[in-house]
Amino acid sequence: MSFFKDSVSEQLEKDEHIDLIGLYHNFMDLLSDFYELSLKERNEKFSKTIVNTRFSIEYEVLENSDNKIFSEFNDFKDEYRHWQLNFDVEKFFKKAVQYNEDEICELLINNYISFAGKSIVKLYPKGLEYSKNKHFEVIFGLGATFEPLKMFAKLADILFANERYSLGHLVFNAFQSMEYKIFELNTTSNTKCVIFSVLHNYKRDIYERYLDSPNSDYIGYADFPFKNGAHIREKVKCNSIYLGLLEIVDLLFSKNKLNNVVLNIVKAEMFLMAGKKDFNNILLDRTIEKLKKLSKQISKNDSDYKKDLYLKLEKYLSYIQESLKANKAPKELIEKVEKTLNTFNHNERFQKELDKKGFVSDERIT
Repeated sequence: MSFFKDSVSEQLEKDEHIDLIGLYHNFMDLLSDFYELSLKERNEKFSKTIVNTRFSIEYEVLENSDNKIFSEFNDFKDEYRHWQLNFDVEKFFKKAVQYNEDEICELLINNYISFAGKSIVKLYPKGLEYSKNKHFEVIFGLGATFEPLKMFAKLADILFANERYSLGHLVFNAFQSMEYKIFELNTTSNTKCVIFSVLHNYKRDIYERYLDSPNSDYIGYADFPFKNGAHIREKVKCNSIYLGLLEIVDLLFSKNKLNNVVLNIVKAEMFLMAGKKDFNNILLDRTIEKLKKLSKQISKNDSDYKKDLYLKLEKYLSYIQESLKANKAPKELIEKVEKTLNTFNHNERFQKELDKKGFVSDERIT
């Protein structure tokens, strides 16, 4: 690594011609060979050193990607999009999964999260701003921004194809990390909202596949990547992430996997909006309608799980009502929650039935 870095410095300072791209590819070939050997020998320490070295080299390229000397590293229409790194990480990741090296998988994802966090900010096209009449032009121009999202989707594909669902949370964390980095982009709120929407679509598609796995029988906090919607709305006035949360609530309900953890996240998001006095938006209204709609889909002939869920929906609506009152929300919004609560006609009956059976409700929130 130091040799490559010294070569870069020499090229920049002395303007001497050095075949940096050739040197780069020679290093990649060596690292690839050593990496596979380290996995076969179960030398985890050496494998980790190789992974870290691979990223260190790419950081050097990223740092100098806007220098004409590094034009040979460009991937698409004179743009650097770190395609070689993506190729190597995908190859390294497949090998780590093959050899059951979970710690190496985690290291690769965490390193890529850190790299992507820097790359999307540095490589963001100057002056690129979204408007409806420039929709396709902007989406096309956001190629470098979307590159990490495509990469995380590939890593998820590798995990799920090998039934390594227990590592799914690593990919979910990656998407959440990207959400925070989007705030740092030097562009308009409308543009950031478009990026958030694309990110949600990637995340949703991966999560739908995850929900078909045995690991999704219980949805824990770490396994649920649809958070921060209210925080994102506060920062950039974008509703897509929170509306995506409500979309996933529907999906979980249809698969009998909606639980206290997810409902508590919805409640927390609502509390944040109420606490910020953010009453003039569609999200509060949509949430009330969503909980009402779900309750209407639960009948007296349903399972104990569904009856317990019905009681939880009522309970969380009551919490939301209290928060709206405490934060002096508009009267019509509070009345809407009250009218919705009055539609819960089976609560006493369901509670008695569950008590009689000795049903124990799952109240976990993590």
